[in-house]
Amino acid sequence: MSNWASNPRGFTELHTQWLQNKGSFTPRCSGGNHKKPWPKQVNDLLEAYLQQGEHNHALMADELERTLLFKRSRTALRAHVARMFSLYITRTPPPKKPRRRWQRAHAGELWQHDATPVQLWDSEHPQCMIVTIDDHTREILHVSVWPRETLWAHVQHLRAAFERHGIPECLYTDGFSMFGREGVDAVTKCGRMLRALGIVHRVAPSAQAKGKVERAIGTMQRRLMAVLTQHGVTSAADCVPVIAGHVAFWNAHHPNRTTRLTPEASHAAAKASGRVRRAKALTFFTGVEPRMNTDKHE
Repeated sequence: MSNWASNPRGFTELHTQWLQNKGSFTPRCSGGNHKKPWPKQVNDLLEAYLQQGEHNHALMADELERTLLFKRSRTALRAHVARMFSLYITRTPPPKKPRRRWQRAHAGELWQHDATPVQLWDSEHPQCMIVTIDDHTREILHVSVWPRETLWAHVQHLRAAFERHGIPECLYTDGFSMFGREGVDAVTKCGRMLRALGIVHRVAPSAQAKGKVERAIGTMQRRLMAVLTQHGVTSAADCVPVIAGHVAFWNAHHPNRTTRLTPEASHAAAKASGRVRRAKALTFFTGVEPRMNTDKHE
């Protein structure tokens, strides 16, 4: 029935033949099962993810394509897992319906920035995952993992994003005291850095107000925790190549539910229509090392 359901015309022709000659109609053989068994490497990787409690079929489909060049749809992978690894199956609630959300009119106009604690290896303090996205295109600009959340970790993370994508007009963060105050801030280190680079600082009044980066960091946390654990990372340096490949694949292949475009396609569309802010080149702010500031305000 599955072949007939996928080929309605063939089913209609077969039904017509039966109606024309009900008494002597004999169906022919289907030709057997044409599905080839999936490679052992694929099944081993799937089982490894399932054993660590990962049930994100989209993630597993991405990793199969990215690491083993074995491309299958999420639906086909879910059916294969249900057939081969039924003991690992758990029920998940249906996804929320997409809603149209406010966004800036130009790419590069506003970046949303946030961090969350993660536990990837044994240490006295949890590690920190930092994520920065473009508000217009939903492109994940940079993701990094640090041994601990500090201002210097955020500075190094932003410097890497600035060097690759240029400097945005505005940076949108939460109200964490580490980021200083909204607007002109000549007192805190973060405020002076943003002021020197000509970046307007905006502080979100609530977590819901910066929902785009909240959802992005939640997605990256769920996906990268599984991927990095699978790779057995033990330091921040080990995370860099794994994260870079995963983020590049995400931006190229995953449409946003609101824009219905991948981040790469969204950026290309914005560029084609002239809706990209010309990012200022990063001509300084490199080679800076952390130091103690003896200003009376610190």
